[in-house]
Amino acid sequence: MNRDDALHIVSDEDLFSKLIEINSGRFAESESYASCSDFLNETGMSQLTGTYLYTHRYRLDSFLFFKNSYDYFMLLEPSVLRKLHFFLGACIISCRLLRTVSTSELRIYQTAMGQDLFSFSYFYAVFAAYADELRLTDKLRSFDVSSDNVDELIGKCGDLAFYRMTQKFSSERLRILFMKKITLSDFHDLCNFFGLPAVRSSDGAVRLFRLAGIFLHNIGINLSGSEQE
Repeated sequence: MNRDDALHIVSDEDLFSKLIEINSGRFAESESYASCSDFLNETGMSQLTGTYLYTHRYRLDSFLFFKNSYDYFMLLEPSVLRKLHFFLGACIISCRLLRTVSTSELRIYQTAMGQDLFSFSYFYAVFAAYADELRLTDKLRSFDVSSDNVDELIGKCGDLAFYRMTQKFSSERLRILFMKKITLSDFHDLCNFFGLPAVRSSDGAVRLFRLAGIFLHNIGINLSGSEQE
């Protein structure tokens, strides 16, 4: 590196700090390699020599492993995540809209969602299947909705949607970071509200990611692989 390049790096505080972090970071054995070593004895470890797994045996402690393209949505800005959260919640309760004949109740949803999202949920009420798969239909049908609690109900549906998606597709370290970007209801309180067993499940996660892909596509973001499990 010549002097000009060195001065450029030093003058860029963000770049310089990143280089320091990389060079001073402590390396740890990767989780994948460690899990493989559980199945092989010391003699058998030679079988891995030269493989991709072996050459990438170590990584920085701060390294985050993205399991697949689904993890991409966790990198979204908090403001986008909040909109996605509300979108998912609104689509899930469309199972209620399907059976609502009261004009006054429909106005409650319309006011809470806004006209565009209300129309999307109401006229494309095939999303009732999402509530069925998440086992929320009975609760949503029996809940006494009012203008005072409709936002809370939509929010709780969105909370459960995010829990389902992160449970199925994301690594634990990414989930921890994700929860710092958006505030969700306590998982056990959420289960009590919907009458669900307090056991983490990924039921409906694939459907929800497809729905998330629709939302992101509509705002100009391509969630690569959102149609694949």
